[in-house]
Amino acid sequence: MSRRPYIIILLILLAAIAAAVGYMYMREKPQVSHDKTQEMLGEYKADLQGMYNELNESYGRLAAGQDIAGWQSFSSDWMPRLSGIRPADIDKRLPSDYEGRKNVLISTQGALISLWTEYNKDFIGDETDMQRVDEMKTGIENVFDNLEI
Repeated sequence: MSRRPYIIILLILLAAIAAAVGYMYMREKPQVSHDKTQEMLGEYKADLQGMYNELNESYGRLAAGQDIAGWQSFSSDWMPRLSGIRPADIDKRLPSDYEGRKNVLISTQGALISLWTEYNKDFIGDETDMQRVDEMKTGIENVFDNLEI
């Protein structure tokens, strides 16, 4: 009896297994390197912190004088810039040890929008919930102080 058919079947099975493993590796492999991810998330965090500082400074200055036109002007410039700071590569597959940090920064960007919404109430006639503002500010500042990229 010839061993040739068994060898061919075995080789076909090994090739199929190798192809499946290769496919799974390429599907899970990060698209962005560790160094590029670290740099990207560091810049994203610094940009968010700058936007946070600018929001608080502008709110403090404009709310004291109830400068509605100034707030609207600030908001029309600030909001698009906040939306534009999210890095393009952040939606690609990142190394797994950076996924949690990425999610925290994305949530922080959402928290900045929520903080702006609370501040905006002072300029549209509603009352700002200062307890909520303090909680949001504490959470955002904790991210900036404690999240290591």
